[in-house]
Amino acid sequence: RGVDKKAFVGLKASQKIWLKANYRVDAFGLVNNKIACDLLFGVHGFPIMPTVALFRDQIGRPCPFLLRDEQELRAFLTENEHYPLFGKPVSEHRSIGTASLERYDGAQDRLITTTQQGIPVDVFISYVKTHASSGYLFQKRVNPHAAVREMCGPRLATVRLLTIVADGAPKLLRACWKIPAGMNAADNFWRPGNLLAQLDLASGRGLRVSRSDGSRFDEVANHPDTGVRILGTTVPNWPEIVRLALDGAKIGEEMPLVGW
Repeated sequence: RGVDKKAFVGLKASQKIWLKANYRVDAFGLVNNKIACDLLFGVHGFPIMPTVALFRDQIGRPCPFLLRDEQELRAFLTENEHYPLFGKPVSEHRSIGTASLERYDGAQDRLITTTQQGIPVDVFISYVKTHASSGYLFQKRVNPHAAVREMCGPRLATVRLLTIVADGAPKLLRACWKIPAGMNAADNFWRPGNLLAQLDLASGRGLRVSRSDGSRFDEVANHPDTGVRILGTTVPNWPEIVRLALDGAKIGEEMPLVGW
C-alpha cells in the first residue's frame, strides 16, 4: 500500500534476473546439492551442519552413515540417541519435505516433532522413499540464539542475505529475517502465519515486519505467539552473519548473485 508496484518484481521476473546474472549454468548442479555444497564450503573453513545419516534406497556401498533400505532407516529412526534431528531432502528447496524431530515415541511408534505433532514412523518412511529419490539427509539440529528462543521457541529464525559480486568485490544487496510462528517448524514465508522482517543492512535492525495468512498481508510489531517485539529488534550476531555471506560470495564468483 502506498508504494509503486513497478519498483518490485515477481517470481518470474526475479528468475530471469537470476539466470542473467548467474550465466554459468554448469554450476547449478553444485548449488542444488546440499552434500556437494557442504563439501565445498567445509574445505574452505566455513561452518557446516554435521550430517548424522543419509538415506538412499538401494544405492551405495555399506558405510556407517548410509541407510540403504527401509529396514535400516527404521532402525535409525527408532533409536533415541540420534535425536534431536533435522531431516531434509538433498535436492529440494523452500523447506519442502523437511522435518524437525524431537524424539521417537516407542509406545505409539511415531516421531515427535518440534511442535509436538506425532508422525507415524511408517508414514514418514513412505514419504522419504517416495519424494526423496536423490537422498534424504539427517543432521544434528542446532539450537537458536537465546533471543530467538525467547521470540519463537526452539525453532530457527534464519536470515536471508542477497549478495552481488561486481568488479570482483562482493556487496550486500538485500536482507530479511524469516521468523516461524504458529505450528510451523520451518521459517519460510510461504507457510501461512510465518513472519518476514525487512532488515537495515548496516545494523541488522528490523525495519518492517509482515505476516500473511495466504490471502492477505498485515504489518505487525510483535511475535503473535509470544508477544516479543520484533520491530526495531537487531538480529543477533549481525556483523558475523554479514561477514560469512560476503566471504562465501568470494568462493562462488561464477554465480555473482546469490541468496544466502
